[in-house]
Amino acid sequence: MRHLCFFLIAFFVIPAQAKEAPASAPEVDLETMVQIDEGGFNMGLPFVEMQPYGDGWFIDQTPEHYVSLSAFYIDKTEVTVGEFALFLNMSGGDAYHHPHQPIIKKEMQYKPIKANQNEPIRQVTWYAADAYCRWAGKRLPTEAEHEYAAGGAQERGYAWGDSGATCAVVNLFSGQSYCHGKVREVGSYPQGATPEGLMEMTGNVAEWVSDFYGAYEQDSDSDPTGPQKGDLKVIRGGSFLDAYAWQKTTARYSAHPKTRSEAVGFRCVYTDSLEDDAKRGALSAANSANETHLIPAVKQSGDVVGEGLVQPLGLTVMDGVFYVTEKNVGQIASVESSGAISVIADGFESVYGIANDGTDLYVADKTAGTLTRVSLTGAKSLVASELVEPEQVVADANHVYFADATTLYRADTTNLEVSSWVEGLDGIQHLLLSNGNIYFVEAGNSNPSNARIVRVNTVSGIENTVVANSPAIGSYFLPKAIAVDASSGAIHFPLQFRNWPWYAFPCNVSGSGGIMSCDGYSPPQPVDMVLLNGTLYWGTRFTMTQFTPGEDTTFSHTLSSARPGEMLTYEDAVYWVDQVDGRLYRHVPEAD
Repeated sequence: MRHLCFFLIAFFVIPAQAKEAPASAPEVDLETMVQIDEGGFNMGLPFVEMQPYGDGWFIDQTPEHYVSLSAFYIDKTEVTVGEFALFLNMSGGDAYHHPHQPIIKKEMQYKPIKANQNEPIRQVTWYAADAYCRWAGKRLPTEAEHEYAAGGAQERGYAWGDSGATCAVVNLFSGQSYCHGKVREVGSYPQGATPEGLMEMTGNVAEWVSDFYGAYEQDSDSDPTGPQKGDLKVIRGGSFLDAYAWQKTTARYSAHPKTRSEAVGFRCVYTDSLEDDAKRGALSAANSANETHLIPAVKQSGDVVGEGLVQPLGLTVMDGVFYVTEKNVGQIASVESSGAISVIADGFESVYGIANDGTDLYVADKTAGTLTRVSLTGAKSLVASELVEPEQVVADANHVYFADATTLYRADTTNLEVSSWVEGLDGIQHLLLSNGNIYFVEAGNSNPSNARIVRVNTVSGIENTVVANSPAIGSYFLPKAIAVDASSGAIHFPLQFRNWPWYAFPCNVSGSGGIMSCDGYSPPQPVDMVLLNGTLYWGTRFTMTQFTPGEDTTFSHTLSSARPGEMLTYEDAVYWVDQVDGRLYRHVPEAD
């Protein structure tokens, strides 16, 4: 018994001499952060009436209000792919990893792709960004902290100053082309740093912040944290997909916290008041992998139906098969639901609009000045020639309607007999066939005072101007597309400023015409618009946008898209082609 007691004592003493548990989280390294001193500033923009140009259009950045902030530290750069991979290995795991991130799971480890490890992490939800910052002993910045860090007490218009948003200082969309077309490594734009030393506070990737999205309060505030609840979170800082105005320090937009995007990342903030009980210490960097990061072009809420198209522009659907014009290669392609792509017809010069009558396709060739009927076997029949740059075409079972620079035509689908329906027009911007009516935008190309929206009944041929020229359109603005509510007859359209920066407003008028109403605002250069289940969707120069009249106070980004072409709705989903990446996309609203 004496020997047994000794053995038990020794057995229980030995474990007490075990080594201390290793660190599971990093130390907060203030050398990688910039201290922002306590101070105050005027947050947002002063409210101004709608103007034909400028920041007055960004209604959700108003009203200007005074905010005072306590001192804080903020990361010098956006969180990198390598840093996020370490978080996944030590804490986050599968809960915050996604295959669209430039991180692969291999050999029971999350490995950053070597070529991307110093780039900002993206394809992360708000929840993932929040979890990372907490693991790192920090937190996401508030919206006010982000704006103050970017603009300083001087309230700079841009992070580096008040002008000069060029490709030398920021990774952005210039209005005509992309500076780089994708993210670059953190610290790539030292000329665009803030005077305090913060890198890429605008451009490259936009950044999640902690606040729920909501309207600003008029009153002054101290250390504001935004609304207490909401459905959307705020994104700040602009991205490589965004134009000049979105690189402003006051610019803001919103997204669902579960959204992932190739253009959204984050950085973190530290204050002494943060509570922390994590075991912190030195950690080894995650091992990298020599792989290739295939960049997805849509967020989680969309699908790629087909890819491999070349400059797709026009879009129509017949019996579940989509037909697309490939503009400058002069082809018509079909896209099956399986994603299979086939060339139906070629030999055109530059094909734009496409429509179908339930049996055949009708295609406008802008350069050749023709409208052609194309069977599904590829057989062609000339409908009209010597047209002046035709782009627009719509059809039903009995007639095809098409337009050139001065005339709206109608052709019988049986004998292809063509008649001039509306003549003497000053440019036609858009055609829509809805509820037995043809709607079109007269653009006013030679005389802006001619700009209007017209409805023509397909049976009687009676023409009505439903939106006439007014100070709101004509000289300054142009309706760019049309969507009609089949139940109420209301007409919706994006009203775009005619010159740079080409921003727009979602507007509407009743089916009988009358007073036009505009709600919120839009990103630049809208290209098409559809209405589905009460929500408007429209493509712009670099994104897909949505807005629900009567519910939303501002638009939200549905999906990132380099340059949307034509759109349509089919079986409770929105479809569109992207002219840059050559894909056909589908968005199901239930996934919002």
